[in-house]
Amino acid sequence: MVKDTQDASHTYQYLLSELNRIQTIAGTLSVIENQHFKELTNIAMIN
Repeated sequence: MVKDTQDASHTYQYLLSELNRIQTIAGTLSVIENQHFKELTNIAMIN
């Protein structure tokens, strides 16, 4: 019974860690996408 609780706790902590990692990646991609869009917009305005 204790082992099951420990396994469930470990799984929960792992899932939280992975979710945080995915959120970080999504945030990074969003920033890059915004920067890229601004660069493309600025190039289009110059031409």
